[in-house]
Parts: sequence; C-alpha cells; structure tokens
Amino acid sequence: MWLNETKFHHKREIEMKVKKRVTKGARLYLLISLFTIFISFFMLKNVVSYTEPIEEMYINQPFSEKELEKVQVVRIYDIEKVELPNEQKVFYIIEDELGYHMLKSGNAKLDEIAEEASKISKARPFDNKLILLKIRVVPEFTRGRRGRKIVKISPEMQQDFEAVFQQSNLAKKKEREAKNDTNLGDIYQVSFLRTDIYFDEFDEIDLWFEIGKGLVILIVGLGLLVASGKIIYHNYENYKELFELFPEVQGHMNLLVENAEYVSKNFALLVYKGYIIIHADEFYVESLDKIRGIRKFKKRYRGIVEYYLRVKYKNSDDPYELSIGMLASKRHVNDEKWLEENYNILAEF
Repeated sequence: MWLNETKFHHKREIEMKVKKRVTKGARLYLLISLFTIFISFFMLKNVVSYTEPIEEMYINQPFSEKELEKVQVVRIYDIEKVELPNEQKVFYIIEDELGYHMLKSGNAKLDEIAEEASKISKARPFDNKLILLKIRVVPEFTRGRRGRKIVKISPEMQQDFEAVFQQSNLAKKKEREAKNDTNLGDIYQVSFLRTDIYFDEFDEIDLWFEIGKGLVILIVGLGLLVASGKIIYHNYENYKELFELFPEVQGHMNLLVENAEYVSKNFALLVYKGYIIIHADEFYVESLDKIRGIRKFKKRYRGIVEYYLRVKYKNSDDPYELSIGMLASKRHVNDEKWLEENYNILAEF
C-alpha cells in the first residue's frame, strides 16, 4: 500500500492499528503463564493437604469410592495378604467401612498388621484399634487423549480378585458372621468385594512425585512469565527509541502512517524517515542503513505454525528473529519486494 492510499482509512482506524502496546506479542504468554502458575499452586496446595496428620484427614474428608484422583484415608478393620496368579505386585484384601477391597502396596508394615490379624479369629479384629492408610482409588479404566480407553483392571484380573477372596480367611469370617442374627451379621449379608476398583497406597515416593509435578508446572509458568516480561521490556525499549528518534509521533502514532514512505497491509510494517517499523507480535524499529536482508519464515511445533521475520545486519552475522504471529502466511509478501527495490535489502540471504 503506498502512502496516498492511506487517506482512505479513517483517522481513528489508523490510530487503533498503530496504537502503542508494550504488551503486544506477550499477552498470550502472559495469560498462559498466569494460568499455569495458578494450576501449579492448586496442585501444590493439594500436596500440602496430603501431608496433614492422617487422623485429621480421616475425620475431615469422608472416604468415597468415586473419588479417583484424590488422596483419601481408609480405615482397616481386617487385612490379609494374598497372591494373585498373574500379578507380581503385592496385594492385600482389606475390610473397611464400605466392605471389601483389594489393596496394592509395598509397605512391609502391612505384613505385620496382616500377621496380627491372622491370629485373631473374630470378625473385624481391629474394630477397637484405629488403623488408617492413605490410598488412591484405581478404577477399571480411565480415558486418555481423544477419549482413548485405558484399561487398569482387566476382566482376568477381576476374576483373580474374586477367586482369591473366596479362598481367603476374610471370606470365611464373612460367611460365618452373616449367619448370626446381629447388626454385624446384617452388614455382612450385604458386604461384598468390589472387583472393578482397587486401592493403591499413597506413600512417600508418591508424595515426592506429586511435589515434582507441581514444581515442574510452576517452573514452566515462571519461564513463560519471564519470556513475556522480556517481550514487554523489549517493546518498551523500542518504543522509547522510537520516541527519542521521532518525538513528534509520541502521543500521535497515526503520524507514522500518514507520513510514511511505505505502509504494508494491516499496518504491520512501515518505513518512516529511513527506519523500518514492524508492528506485529513484537514492536521493532531499526535504521534501514544497518540492515542487509529481511526474510519471512515459519516454525512448526506439534502442528502449530508460527511466522517470523529474520533480520540480517550489515555488521553482524547473527540475525535477529521476531515473531509476526500465526496468521501471517500472506503477510509481508510485497514488503520484501518493495524493500529490495527501494533500499536494496535482500529477501534472501
């Protein structure tokens, strides 16, 4: 677009197009960073709650089989160590407030508790003893990316759960107590083993893993925040340089367009008194006398395409790259041609 073409644009439209915005190019990074930092604080807050005394967690957070990701506390009334035919991990059958569940754990202390329970023939040997354990509920399956089904408990594993339970001492106690005309007997008549879920003990290794996840996300968020800060600072310095070079445009950015030698489509690039001014995802100003080449190129990351301008200087072999956005495939095509014809600035270098 040549200078005389700009007269067709309303003055307010021009002012809006070239308005000073030090956050230009940084807003997306800033939003993502703040969102990521918020998520990390939320995750770390949950981790802190996992370190609360187990008795307080048990009292304040009622146990639910439907809470799949949450760390919960379950009370153990009875426990028995079992061997699953197709599983190398250590499993136990436990009796808790809601019935019977399979428990996966490598905690050696549970062996001692199971040994103690095996010496007591009555049902619920720990009815008068508070034995608590932090666990997570593992469901039959979860959903992955694009809704893909991820099986956690196969049908064969569920059959193994039921088989070892029927052969266990806990099942024998249940059958014996269910015959009694008592409140406990009534409970045992409707108690059963859930085979479509199992419990996974939440131990110290899991705690440190959760802390690590939260810290990694926090570091990513802080990194994006620093990146957005650098862009804002870079824009601020370039605006400062522009106003020092051309005081008349401070507060009157429309003068850049009205008095420019060249203005590109959407006012993304213009030439003013021998200086190139790029008003894209970043704000950039430089003397054309120092530049020997400008070329547009694109970067692709996981299917996302972003366009850049690479500026090569006459006195340096290190180019400067500035982002011009993801929707710039047709932008700056004529700009390169005009700069080469009028300032001998090459589009290829």
